[in-house]
Amino acid sequence: MSERYIIYIEKEAALRKALEIAFRDSEIKLYTMESTQSLSLMIADLRPKLIIVDQDSVGDILLSNFFQSSSIIITTASEKVSDDLNPYLYIQKPFSPIELMEKIESKLSL
Repeated sequence: MSERYIIYIEKEAALRKALEIAFRDSEIKLYTMESTQSLSLMIADLRPKLIIVDQDSVGDILLSNFFQSSSIIITTASEKVSDDLNPYLYIQKPFSPIELMEKIESKLSL
């Protein structure tokens, strides 16, 4: 089986750590980032299947650039995702890392 990479962008360290723990024994390789500073380079290098991002962490324009190469899961504290975005999935905070992991594994097995 080929490597399956996902990237999680989240300002809150506790949320990044929770997903790191949830994916510790997974076959899916999780990379976490606090910001999008080097996101373009990481995407070009890893070609992740999924990018998980907090909507408040990046702008809509930046996100729309990545839809062509990766599916996007947006986490948000608001009840609605921007009309300009059409993510694979959006999850409202707070969310369960286990539930998110199940949704990710389901998407990657398609």
